[in-house]
Amino acid sequence: MSGDRIRYWVRGTDQQTYGPVDVPALQSWVHNGTVTAETLVCREDDPSNQWIRASGIVGLQFSVARPSPIPQPPPAPPAKSAADVQAAKKIIVWSRILGWGGLGLVFILCPISVVAGAEEGGVLIAALGFLSAIAGAVLGQIGRAMQGRVL
Repeated sequence: MSGDRIRYWVRGTDQQTYGPVDVPALQSWVHNGTVTAETLVCREDDPSNQWIRASGIVGLQFSVARPSPIPQPPPAPPAKSAADVQAAKKIIVWSRILGWGGLGLVFILCPISVVAGAEEGGVLIAALGFLSAIAGAVLGQIGRAMQGRVL
């Protein structure tokens, strides 16, 4: 050991012993992340071979951990224009007309035509009612999506 320089043995994360190294060399290992405040070290001239944390070495500087940045909320979606809002409302109105109208055809007009003896007409009315109800359901989903209220 040269002069009054104190040197330390270092226990790595792989449980291997490295060194001995002086405080300036330890400081460079702290800087590059090889040695942390919790790394175990032992003075080369310590007769008791007592291992201590590197944070106990006088003159060894550990950087203060920076607090993690506060997460920012995601940006707000762009505002919808008045024309988009009106278009969505019109589509929803049409979806209700087609949906309820289709159900009316299936459950009201179809049975009336079958009772009246026009079975072929009843089948046609039922088919038109189902198609109308499906179109109403699809338009309703489109209108809700335009409003941002997807089901």
